[in-house]
Amino acid sequence: MCNTGCLVGNSVISHVMYADDRVILSPHGAGLQQLFRLCSHYSKVYDIKCDTKRSNVMILRIREDRKRVFPVLTHMIPLS
Repeated sequence: MCNTGCLVGNSVISHVMYADDRVILSPHGAGLQQLFRLCSHYSKVYDIKCDTKRSNVMILRIREDRKRVFPVLTHMIPLS
């Protein structure tokens, strides 16, 4: 169980899924990486493949935070 994600009302939302698509939500980079580690572990345990070439990362930042750069990895592969 992971308590990282975005607070919506009284609930912490870490992901949204539809069919074979998922959106991972976190208010900070470390939480996002933690969620990707959990997804990678889950996909290894249940033999689920992740197409990293079709995966993307979108980061919404405030102006002061734009200079910070961090890689987001899934299956030890950086996402763009």
